[in-house]
Amino acid sequence: IYLGWDFLIQKIWNPMLVIRDQTHQLYQDMFMDKSKEEVLRQQLLVSGSIAALFFFVFWPNLFAGFPMAVMMFWATWRIPLFYLKKFTKPARTKAFTLQLIDGLTLMANAMKSGLNVPQALQIVVSEMPSPIRDEFGLVLSENKVGLTLEKAFENLAKRVDTEDVTMFVTSVNILRETGGNVAETFQTIVQTIRERVKLQGKIAAMTSQGKASAVIVGGMPFVLAGVMYAIDPVMMKPLFTHPIGWAIWVGVCVLVGLGVFLILKVTAIRV
Repeated sequence: IYLGWDFLIQKIWNPMLVIRDQTHQLYQDMFMDKSKEEVLRQQLLVSGSIAALFFFVFWPNLFAGFPMAVMMFWATWRIPLFYLKKFTKPARTKAFTLQLIDGLTLMANAMKSGLNVPQALQIVVSEMPSPIRDEFGLVLSENKVGLTLEKAFENLAKRVDTEDVTMFVTSVNILRETGGNVAETFQTIVQTIRERVKLQGKIAAMTSQGKASAVIVGGMPFVLAGVMYAIDPVMMKPLFTHPIGWAIWVGVCVLVGLGVFLILKVTAIRV
């Protein structure tokens, strides 16, 4: 029993806590105030709900239902982290990029009036909403506690890893070392970002049909399975209780996943 518990803790629970810590750190990086306990409760709720659903589907076959519920509990533990990486963080990054246009315009005007970079950053922090207020505010805070402005900007580029932010940070750091008209550089960057955003909007409109097809292709088999189960559960029961039914589900998931992956790969156009 001791070896069994030790194995569960070392090989299963501890890696799950590592994922919890990664999720918590991602919340912190996005300035979202969540404690580790709140993140753990969120993961338990998501994974527990999905595990309970699968246990109910396989009921009363406990031989298949309980292992499937346990496996799904472990497999879906990453869902909050996946959601943050694939949806929440990209949405925040997009909002930051759009705000960067107005922020750099504000900084350029401030520097034309004689202010330096930290003072121009302070104006952006005072006048603009999150997320640019949070990110630029952290740059100023790091600079005030002794970090060089160049290093603080490099940390910003690591947190918001986009080509536009990298271009902005690289330009500022080079101009601070070599000299040059920072205000004009900011205006050039603003124009570049505007053109990139326009192009991304056109591409998104052109590929929206393909992405919608991926959603339909990915969800239709499972929706139909749910409808058929609701209409005639006796007929659908073998799919969840018999090994051949499990094999069919594995094949369906593999083929659907492959189809969705290929569709998304074709419609993913990098600007």
